[in-house]
Formats: sequence, structure tokens, C-alpha cells
Amino acid sequence: SLRLTEADRAGTMVNPGKDVLDDLCMRFVLNCPDEELRSWERLLFQVEQAHWFYEDYIRPERPELKSFALKDFVKTLFDKCSVLKRYKEQVGDILLKFNAYKSLVPVMGAMILDPELEHVLLLRGIKSSSSWGFPKGKVNQEEADLDCAIREVLEETSFDIGPLVCEEDAIEVFVKGQRRKMFIVAGVDRQTLFAPKMRGEVGNYAWMPVSELPTRKEHEGAGVVTEQDQKLKFWGVWRFIKPLKVWIKKEKQNSKKKKKRDKRKERERGEKDSSGGKKAAMAPAATGNAGHGDGAAAAPAVAKADPPTHKPRNTTGNPFLDFTIDREKVLGVLSL
Repeated sequence: SLRLTEADRAGTMVNPGKDVLDDLCMRFVLNCPDEELRSWERLLFQVEQAHWFYEDYIRPERPELKSFALKDFVKTLFDKCSVLKRYKEQVGDILLKFNAYKSLVPVMGAMILDPELEHVLLLRGIKSSSSWGFPKGKVNQEEADLDCAIREVLEETSFDIGPLVCEEDAIEVFVKGQRRKMFIVAGVDRQTLFAPKMRGEVGNYAWMPVSELPTRKEHEGAGVVTEQDQKLKFWGVWRFIKPLKVWIKKEKQNSKKKKKRDKRKERERGEKDSSGGKKAAMAPAATGNAGHGDGAAAAPAVAKADPPTHKPRNTTGNPFLDFTIDREKVLGVLSL
């Protein structure tokens, strides 16, 4: 029942011994929290973790050990591990329940866009024939959607989207009862280096043009063409592309409006500064105090007008109020 590789057929690979399987059972089953042992579905998540550990850490150190698909690993663990051995006849039903349960666990991830909003980051599995998809993963118990997306993206890319992501910028779809949500993260440089936290999980990364990604399920098997003129396969991408394009269009429109507003404000500030300069040029220069040595040129002195020798003429129109006496002329006549 084991999945055989070319090396298996050559007879060079061996099954893991009881010591390896017991160690895995101890690490991931017996020492897991009590709440993880209350159902087969939760227990199988722990077994799945054991499978990943075996493939990513034990086999690289012991290359003679066989590689397993999850189904075959579960059967082997239940057959050889003394704690689980009593349930080995129920493995088929347990796997069916686990797969049904897993298909309903919500999935969170991210659509990472470049600054121009033209390309999105996708990744694929180890095999070159694996399908391409967004970085994503299943929600843990009592884990918030955004927290799950940040954790999964970090695990699969080593890139922290936390400082860039906005909880409102997300696209959510439902597929056969399963909730899938991708948060939109824009402005990531395409020169950014990505790498998985766990070995054997991601085979490659690529920035792909949003305009060429599939928008229908039947096109997921043949979307973007590579440099080698090979068609790429996708998984779970097409449902998000149309809404993503709508979001990108709206963002670009908002960006244009913002640029126009900024230009208008800049122009208004320039006009205001220019108007203020003209008013300053028309205003009289401030007078300086001689001898202070501040380097400022003294303003020209303004001659003060002599005080009037008689009252100003009345402008009310009454001729009697316009009458005045010229004191000097009267005294001159009297002196004669």
C-alpha cells in the first residue's frame, strides 16, 4: 500500500523502523493538548504534522527511508505505533471523516501585488508539475482570519504582510461549504526574496501578470505561458481574479483622483505664495535703527508735515461755519 518511488522500485529504500514511528507518535500524539485528542478529526491534524516532520526533517537526515503519501503514512503509523494499533482496522473510515472535516475548515491567505498593481505573487509545490496558487493555509482553532493569513504567508514565504495588510481589503468566496478568504497586499517590490519556513513545502515563486490569470475554472489547467512555452496549472485561483481586477481598477482610479487633488492643492499653494509676495512688495519697508550693526539698510526718512496754522475748512455746506479770522492780518492793520 506504500507509494513507491523510482528508488523504491530499485530496492534501495526501507520502511521506517518502530523506533522512528514511536518517536513521532510520542512527539505529535501523546504530547499534544487534550483538546486535540477529543475527536479523530483533530487527532489526524496532529498525525498530518507528524507526516510533514518525517518528510522534512527525518528523511533528509536518513535518505534510505521511504517517502509516504499522507494516506499511506497514516496507515503505517496506526499499524506500527502501539498507542494507535488497536484502531488500525478503522483507518479507512477515520481518513474519510478527516478529509470531509478538512474540506470545511476555512482557508486564509493573501494576494500579494507589486507597486504597479500589475503582477501578483504565486507559488507552487516541490514538483515542477505542481499547480500554482496563492500563499494560504487552514485556520487553527479560535484563530482570527487575519492572524491566520499573516501566519500562513510567513510560513510559506518568510515575508511578513502584517504591516501592509488592511483587514477590509479582502475577497471571500464559499466553495462547497468551505470559506476561503484572500487578503489583498499591495506595494511589494518584485525584487523581494521569498523562501519557505518549512522544507519540502514550496518549490518555486513567480510574479505573474494579473491580466493573464484564469477567470474560469476550465482555464485553470492552462493559463499563463512560461518562457519555455509551457502551460501552467493553477488551483483555487480563478474565483478571486475577477474581484481582484475590480479592486485594482478602483484603486487606480482613487490613485489618479488623489494625484489630481494633490496637484490642485500644490497649485493653490503656489498661487497663494505668489499673491503674498506681491503684497509684501507693495508694503512700505520697515525702518531700521542706525548704529545697531545688524547689517540692514536704514529706510529713507519721511518728512513730517507741519501742523496746520488754521482749522480745516468745514465741508458741511454751512457758509457760516466756513468763517475764520486771519489773526496776523488783523494785527498788521491795527499797528498802522
